[in-house]
Amino acid sequence: MAKYQVFRNDDVSVTTDIGLLLRTHEAIEKAGRIHTVAVEMCDLWKNKEIWFFLQTARNLEVCLHGWEHSEYWRMTKDQCLEDIRKSLDYWKSMTERGGYRSPPIKKFLPPWNKIGPGLLEACQIAGLELDARVGPPVYNFHSWEFIDRNRLSRLEEALHA
Repeated sequence: MAKYQVFRNDDVSVTTDIGLLLRTHEAIEKAGRIHTVAVEMCDLWKNKEIWFFLQTARNLEVCLHGWEHSEYWRMTKDQCLEDIRKSLDYWKSMTERGGYRSPPIKKFLPPWNKIGPGLLEACQIAGLELDARVGPPVYNFHSWEFIDRNRLSRLEEALHA
């Protein structure tokens, strides 16, 4: 069995560079793998290229990373649930408005991979799987770090490990 089964790209947001994201996706797709993206939902639609990519790319799993990159492990259940619902409503309404048919978001991948009791309960209420794994079988990375070509090479090696 391969060392890594999940290729988790964190912090995809309104500020994401489409070129780096596409380069990352191409490498993962070429290896026949699924690209898992942890998305910060606030104002995401304002970056039309990122929004279109998230709605149309093949071999992509879109997961929630929060409304913003908040410290969800410190927040109450109600605070977490408010952000989760706002994020899921935004995703659904903007997806429908654009006439896309992307699948609903089913997972929450927390910032800094930290979980608190409020987040755990909020995800259960919202029907989201909570996944904070770090390390094999998950390859954790940020596509923005691939400005450094050596870091992209490490991803490419992990895709074939």
